[in-house]
Amino acid sequence: MKIKLRSLAVWTICLFMALGTAGCSKKTALSPSEFRKAMEKEDYSITDKTEETTTQAHAISVLVAANSNKDYQIEYYQFESSDACIDVYDRMVSKIEDQYPSGKNKKKNSVSAQNSAHFSLTVNNLYMYVSRIDDTLIYCGTYKKNKNKAMKTIENLGY
Repeated sequence: MKIKLRSLAVWTICLFMALGTAGCSKKTALSPSEFRKAMEKEDYSITDKTEETTTQAHAISVLVAANSNKDYQIEYYQFESSDACIDVYDRMVSKIEDQYPSGKNKKKNSVSAQNSAHFSLTVNNLYMYVSRIDDTLIYCGTYKKNKNKAMKTIENLGY
């Protein structure tokens, strides 16, 4: 009986450890060319804003993808380093939280893993999503009605 209980306990611990780390696996960042190719495949128009975006600290590539209806856009940033990306991510999240301290039906979600993090906020009629992987960042701000379409695309990208 003790052997069965001990065996059950060991298997239970192994199961919890496996499930506990399943969502924390390391993600793979997209390069600018991979982002462009994936978004064009989804019928988004891509604009390179790298030269125009001098205010983004240490950004080496900035691409903006607009869906075919121009309902929303998904912004892609690549930075000089992961640390620079983390800094910009933290500042973007703080700015969003400061801009919307309260509101109708406010829902916030934030998750951090090995080399990635994402943050989302739904407030009033708006939806904002920021995600980073290594030295890249994705941002989408849109009306709540476009959330599902935008998030399907973002999930397909792995962000």
